[in-house]
Amino acid sequence: MDDCRALKLKQEDNVTGASFRDLVVWQRAIQLTIAIYKLTSSFPSAERFGLTGQLRRAAVSVASNIAEGYGKSTRGNLLQIAILRWVNLFRIYLTA
Repeated sequence: MDDCRALKLKQEDNVTGASFRDLVVWQRAIQLTIAIYKLTSSFPSAERFGLTGQLRRAAVSVASNIAEGYGKSTRGNLLQIAILRWVNLFRIYLTA
């Protein structure tokens, strides 16, 4: 009986909804990605495969990882994934 109850609680904790696109954190990540693409478009062409590429990949990875983890994570795990992605992006920003 306890196993069934634990399974039911785990299912209730799963992130459910229409889409990962409904998550505010994903929407903000997309806005950040667009802003980084606009910003890096003015970088020198010599940086296209260096800093420009690194910043763009990092920005895209934030939204991508949130979307990837959406359906298979609990709310707590999804929040943890989102925070780690933002921290990684911020580290890249500090090294730029």
